[in-house]
Amino acid sequence: MSCLPDYKPQKHDESAVLSEGMIHVLSYYLPATCKLLDWKLLYSPKKHGSSLHTFLDKVEEWSPTLMVIRDTFGHVFGCFMTEEWHFCSTFYGTQEAFVFTFHKGEDLRISAATEEGTAI
Repeated sequence: MSCLPDYKPQKHDESAVLSEGMIHVLSYYLPATCKLLDWKLLYSPKKHGSSLHTFLDKVEEWSPTLMVIRDTFGHVFGCFMTEEWHFCSTFYGTQEAFVFTFHKGEDLRISAATEEGTAI
């Protein structure tokens, strides 16, 4: 049983990284305009290879995006991006962007965006 409202995408591609519980918790922290959007897998190293060029090609013209990573130790982390991905020598995004990690299962920890020019 969850104390969070029932925010989660109406439909989403099956995730090899996120459990249904993780999707539910993470959806709660998305901006209101994104809460009920359908989720679509745009890039996966297993399907598309591990090339930055391929990644950028697959996510081009998509925003917002959610990047989710599971490392070799099983840690799950990622970021929510409000703008299209692109090469840039400075920080970019809006105050709605954030990075996150799941700690011990479905315990989500969020680090919100900070003011322009400072690190998250």
